[in-house]
Amino acid sequence: MTGNDYSNIPKDPAEGRKCLAKAAELGGADWMWKLGEAYAWKLKHRMYSSSLVAGLRRNPDEAGQWFRTAAEAGDAAMRFELGVMFENGVLRRDGEEAVKWYRKAAEQGHVEAQCNLGVRYANGDGVSKDEVEALAWFNLAAASGQAASQRNRAILENRLGPHIAVLAQQRSKELLKVIEERQSRAAESSGTVGAEGGAREEHKGTGSGVFVTADGVILSAAHVVQGCSKVCVLTSQGVKKAKVLQIDEANDVALLKCEGTFVAAPIVSSGGIRLGQSVFTVGFPNVGIQGFEPKLTKGEVSSMGGFQD
Repeated sequence: MTGNDYSNIPKDPAEGRKCLAKAAELGGADWMWKLGEAYAWKLKHRMYSSSLVAGLRRNPDEAGQWFRTAAEAGDAAMRFELGVMFENGVLRRDGEEAVKWYRKAAEQGHVEAQCNLGVRYANGDGVSKDEVEALAWFNLAAASGQAASQRNRAILENRLGPHIAVLAQQRSKELLKVIEERQSRAAESSGTVGAEGGAREEHKGTGSGVFVTADGVILSAAHVVQGCSKVCVLTSQGVKKAKVLQIDEANDVALLKCEGTFVAAPIVSSGGIRLGQSVFTVGFPNVGIQGFEPKLTKGEVSSMGGFQD
C-alpha cells in the first residue's frame, strides 16, 4: 500500500465508527464536537468527506451524546451552541435543556448566552417566567455592548419601572460575582498568568472622572484609584493609561493624568452656590452592570454645610 491507497483495507462500518469514537476521545472536546456534527448532519449537509464519515448514519441521539460530552469538557461557545440546538430542534426541541446549556455558558461570561437566557426568562420558555431575572441577564449582556440585550433592557425597564430596574441591577451584581468566580477558577486551573509571567492582574473596579485641563488632568474620587497598581481611562479617543498625581483622602478626591489633548470641563467658584439651588451629576456608576451610557441625577442643594456645619 502506497500513498493514500486504502483499497486493501476491508470495509467495516462498525470498526470505522469505533475508531472515530476513539479518535474523538483522544482528541478532546473539538473532535467530540466534530463527531457529533457528523452524526447530526451526515444526511443533511455535505460538511464532511465520505472517507471521514464512511459507515455513519444520521443519528440525533448519538449526536446529542457527543455534543453533550464535548460541551461538558469544552468552552462556553460549545455550551451555547448546544443550547441553540435544543432551542431550534436540531436534536430535539427542549426548552429546559436549552435553558440549562444557556445558563452554563452565560455563567462563563458568554454574551449571546446571557441574552438568550434573558429572553427565556422574559417569555417563561423552558423556565418559570421571571422578568427581574430576565432584566438582570440583559444588563450583563448589554454592558458588553450587545445590541439585542440593550434593546430588550430598554423595553423591560420602561414597562416595569425604576423600582424593578433597581432590583434587577442588584441581581446582576450577584450574577456578576458568580461569573467572576467561575472565570477566576478557570484561570487558576489553566495556569493563566500576566503577560510577563507574573500573577494575573485583578480588576478592582470602575469609577467616573472629568477632565479639568486640556492636557489630560482628570478629577476623580480617591476611593476609585486608591490601592490600584494600574489605572486606565476610557475616553472618546480610546483607552488611555493614566498616572495618579495626587490623592486627598479627607475630601475623597484624586487627580490623574493621561497623555493627549481633551476638552476640559469649565470650573467655577462654589462661592455663588445657594440653598435650594438646582444641581445635577453625570457619571458612569458600575459600568459592568449599567453600561457605558452616562447617567444623569438631578437634585437641589439641601444644606450649605456638612457634618456639624
